[in-house]
Amino acid sequence: MYSTVGSHVAHPSKAKTKTPIIWAHPAIGKSYVVEKGTYANKFMDWDVEFNARRDAWIAKHSNTIQGTTEFKEAKSYYQKHWKTIPDFENFVRREWERITLKAKDENKILVASPHMLLQMFPEQFNSILTMSYDAFMKRSIARGDSGKPHDWKTDVDATINALSANPVFAGKVK
Repeated sequence: MYSTVGSHVAHPSKAKTKTPIIWAHPAIGKSYVVEKGTYANKFMDWDVEFNARRDAWIAKHSNTIQGTTEFKEAKSYYQKHWKTIPDFENFVRREWERITLKAKDENKILVASPHMLLQMFPEQFNSILTMSYDAFMKRSIARGDSGKPHDWKTDVDATINALSANPVFAGKVK
């Protein structure tokens, strides 16, 4: 299903936790694998462990109410500009440590897809699963994604291309 690309394949992971951690491109099928796949009980989904806590943190610190347009704008801003918001960056780093240790304790493979995690912790991912621009755009449109998927995909690809110590796999997505 996956074929290796780039020169990243020969490099071993530098993961500090010894927890298997995979960065999976959004829209590649992570939710299906984690929730319904044959080995679903072997995976831990970053989103399930993190999103509710993230949303509560952002609502509190942005003085917004979850579900409102203002909250959605604040969440988008925090996730895009995390480098300029030290309190949020520290929150994410603490959550990363908590969740990676939980995955290790439960002997599970952590699967995550936020771009900021790939930027913050590139050395801790054992593998990176990505997909082509065309496949992503097709799936993004089919899922009804809003925003600017082209810009997001371009940024993610630039981050992946800048990495040199992670095995990268390009998925063939239908």
